[in-house]
Amino acid sequence: MAEPAASPPFLYWSVYRPFIFVAALTGTLYVATPQLENWLYYDALHGLAEGTPQPLSAQIAVAEEATQGNLRLLAVRPAPALGETTRIMFADPGLGESESRAIFVDPIALRVKGDMTVYGTSGILPLRQWIDYAHRSLLLGDSGRLYSELAASLDVGGRARRHCPVGDDASKTAAE
Repeated sequence: MAEPAASPPFLYWSVYRPFIFVAALTGTLYVATPQLENWLYYDALHGLAEGTPQPLSAQIAVAEEATQGNLRLLAVRPAPALGETTRIMFADPGLGESESRAIFVDPIALRVKGDMTVYGTSGILPLRQWIDYAHRSLLLGDSGRLYSELAASLDVGGRARRHCPVGDDASKTAAE
């Protein structure tokens, strides 16, 4: 009896190779995110480096003035070091789930340095949110997330099959 032809791995690879490429690309971007954010949002993240920081209450008052006092205070992330800004987040009903409006205040000059939508309680900046979304769902919503889960499962299954052969593959490996 003739041996069956080996099944080409084309279908297997065609399903998950694009995902591996996108995952590698977005993973690389994710690693570089702190540097990219520092460059992209430099003005919002940095303030005066010399002087005495004003009390948080004064910084919050400046941020509330920037929002015309219409939004509920959600969180305050004080400037971690001189020369950096305080991130004051407000609940904005016009934003998506887990999003908030962040006002970046120079703690020394009491000046608004930035105003942007951030994500989560830690105030993730828009670039990191976009990279995370691209990595998780390929920017395709729920269908992209399902595709990425399928591709990841195929990747794990393929790796397991190569390292732990079963059935005919096991006898071929033993014969070699």
